[in-house]
Amino acid sequence: MALTVNFSGVEAQAEPGAGPVPDGTYLVMVDEAGEKTSQKGTPGVSLRLKILSGEFEGRPLFDDLWLTQNALGYVLHRLQCLGVKVPAGEFTIQPQGLVNRRARVIVRQEPDAKGVVRARVKGWEPASSQEAQDPFLAVPPANGGHRDPQGDSDIPF
Repeated sequence: MALTVNFSGVEAQAEPGAGPVPDGTYLVMVDEAGEKTSQKGTPGVSLRLKILSGEFEGRPLFDDLWLTQNALGYVLHRLQCLGVKVPAGEFTIQPQGLVNRRARVIVRQEPDAKGVVRARVKGWEPASSQEAQDPFLAVPPANGGHRDPQGDSDIPF
């Protein structure tokens, strides 16, 4: 089926919110987390973050936690910013246990390898205790473990 449209006198315009998120610090929640492997075989965790407030509420940001010896200090810092209690020694990261956790991220616009300007997460900070709590979200387990994706299944509505 074909549709006929008259574009006379119409100027093209970008959708609201198009383009990279501006430089700044944003309160975010981990919206999705999953295991990832780089082209060189490096294991990691891929994070899809969602901005929770302000003009860019709902917009996504992306960051990766690469599990190399040189990057472990950064990974530990990010996990701590998300409120994960990481013991000394061996620790198993459960990506799904990071979902719904909150932190603040510092974003800077930078060109990628092709010269396209993108919003890059350049730093992490813990959310304030008030920002980290939301009465409508279940608190994720402190050990980064499994959460029931359906929530409280005994609620009758």
